[in-house]
Parts: sequence; C-alpha cells; structure tokens
Amino acid sequence: MEDVGSYSLSGTDCAGPAPAALAGRAVVTGPGGRITAQSAFARQPVYVLWVDEGYRIAALGTPSGEWGMVLSRSPAPRPDLMRAAQEVLAFNGYDPARFAPR
Repeated sequence: MEDVGSYSLSGTDCAGPAPAALAGRAVVTGPGGRITAQSAFARQPVYVLWVDEGYRIAALGTPSGEWGMVLSRSPAPRPDLMRAAQEVLAFNGYDPARFAPR
C-alpha cells in the first residue's frame, strides 16, 4: 500500500544527459501539483503547470526550466491542446526551440 500523496514511478527519465530507466517513488510536496521524485528529473521538483479541463493533456516542468514535457493520454493529441500546452511552457520561460517529440 502506498502512502497518501506518494506514487510509484516507472518509465524513462529524459532530464539527464542521456535517457535512463526510471523507477522509484515520487511525493506530492506542495500545492498546485508540485511533485518531487527520489532520484529522477535531476532531483528537481516537477510542477504541473497546466492541465486541460478534460485531463487529456498536461504541461509539466522543473522550476529551473531545464526540463519540461507535454504529457498526453492520446498518442495523437488534439492539435489545439498540444499548441496550448506548448504556449503554457513558453509563457513559463521554457525555450520553444527545444520542443521535440519523443
């Protein structure tokens, strides 16, 4: 059983110089979707910057601006939602020239 506000992580951590396997725990550490992972994302907190009202797409990033990501429930997200998520990242200081699909 997981602690309330604690989550299991798995996947790929793309925050470092090379993609690495991601496994561990994350804890909600503050209001507004602030999440801290034990060892991922260069050990920086990750903020949920924006989620559309249907929870289909979200923009996440670190406060330093070194790492940002758009997550989508669909492999082919609606173009207007993807554009909105990218605009949120740009508004928050992330460099649009670094946006690339993975």
